[in-house]
Amino acid sequence: MTTDIELTGHLTPYAEMANILADLSMLVREARRARRLTMQAVSEQMTACSASTLCRIENGDGQPSLGVAIELLRWLDLGHTP
Repeated sequence: MTTDIELTGHLTPYAEMANILADLSMLVREARRARRLTMQAVSEQMTACSASTLCRIENGDGQPSLGVAIELLRWLDLGHTP
């Protein structure tokens, strides 16, 4: 089976999304530290993610649910200016 990356040399939006989800723990940890926030402070900004869940995600101990992953991605986007 030939993939889009083999045909074009570029990732499809789905492959890009998969890469982002695979790197989510690192992205969240880096953004949290760059914003100088504690895990508790981040979890207080969210409805679906407790500080203990955030700790497990950042440490790579399991995968977040889809709802938590979506909320974390939206939180990550808050730090970017358009």
